[in-house]
Amino acid sequence: MKDLFNIWVVLVSACALILASCQTGKVPERQPAIISLDQPVNRDPAAARPFQDSGSIHAAQGNLQRSVEDFDEAIRLDPKFVQAYYSRGFVYNRLGQPLRAIEDFNRAILLGPDVAEGYLGRGEAHAVLKQIPQAIENYGEAIRRNPGSSRAYYGRGNVYAELGRPRLAIQDWENATQADSQFAPPYHRLGEAYRGMAQLQRALTTLNHALRLDPGNAPSLASRGAAYAQLGQFQPAARDLDEAILLDPEHAQSHNNRAYIALNLGKTQQAIQHLNTAISLDPLAGPAYTNRGYAYHRLGRYQQAVQDLDQAVGLITEDITAYRRWGLAYDGWEQYRRPREDFDEAILIVPWIGGVYAVRGVANALLGRDSASLRDIDLAAQRGLDRRLVEWAIRLERSKAGNQGLGASNSPG
Repeated sequence: MKDLFNIWVVLVSACALILASCQTGKVPERQPAIISLDQPVNRDPAAARPFQDSGSIHAAQGNLQRSVEDFDEAIRLDPKFVQAYYSRGFVYNRLGQPLRAIEDFNRAILLGPDVAEGYLGRGEAHAVLKQIPQAIENYGEAIRRNPGSSRAYYGRGNVYAELGRPRLAIQDWENATQADSQFAPPYHRLGEAYRGMAQLQRALTTLNHALRLDPGNAPSLASRGAAYAQLGQFQPAARDLDEAILLDPEHAQSHNNRAYIALNLGKTQQAIQHLNTAISLDPLAGPAYTNRGYAYHRLGRYQQAVQDLDQAVGLITEDITAYRRWGLAYDGWEQYRRPREDFDEAILIVPWIGGVYAVRGVANALLGRDSASLRDIDLAAQRGLDRRLVEWAIRLERSKAGNQGLGASNSPG
């Protein structure tokens, strides 16, 4: 049985190499293979160690191809060198070659089944390939062998977030910060999660820590800016977001969040400029369409408002993962079910999906699409908005427009 298992591992490795060559268009060089744990091999661990150390140094410096060459030589000198296999696997992950990485991690696990790094790297490779069950299983094996593996907790948390299981994601990210308080990425993800749950002070504390560890991280600056904005602290919010845009002009979320501030300050045209940029950078950015639809609604450009809000609703319905990416698809929405006295505040602060339907309901009413407006009001109410607020907003907007009879046609939406 042991021989059959070893032959199976070789076959899996060979298949991975064939698939890797199909992806890259190149035939990979022949890699050292472990045929059997019982097979006698010529080993020179002392000679292999300097190449392992050199490969690790080159990997840390970003010289990835050179590090692969060093690990190749270490494995040639010692074909049972566990660390060399998983080290090369991590580099293949960084090179965007997860199939080759899995081959190396398979060998590392075969040679050292109690070494956590092999499972960690294999979990990361499966996550890249969207092989979710395998990723979760391997992260779990890594954690069982090394309960202090912050990377394993962080990686598994990211997978849970992709699955729409925020509580498990948050638990893993919190475990990652406890395992290593100097590892910035889980603090960023936690800050995003807390912000999505409207735990804004907690979000700020967490994002402050993330930025102390990684001061130039544009996504963390953008998220902290959004948290300040949600608290009504627009000056620090604008400062963070302007810096985020300067660091990374192509970060769509920063432009969207900057538009959020402009909307709150009544600078509607400025908001539209930022939202145009956000949408050009990420055409699937549902929240940007939401905000731009609201901006058009403010300007009385109701047809454009409905078009953008239709686009936003379609994106939310068809691709909820886009909202997870923006840190908005988390629990904790129940607190918004109480009525809001100010309709604008309700639209900007309640969960985005309710705001989309509410604003579109107002716009549809002003376009005379009463049936469509009623459907939107029902949908907004189901998602936490008091329908009386939406109906009051329709009356107010009609009064401001001086067109009380505009919505009397009952035309279908």
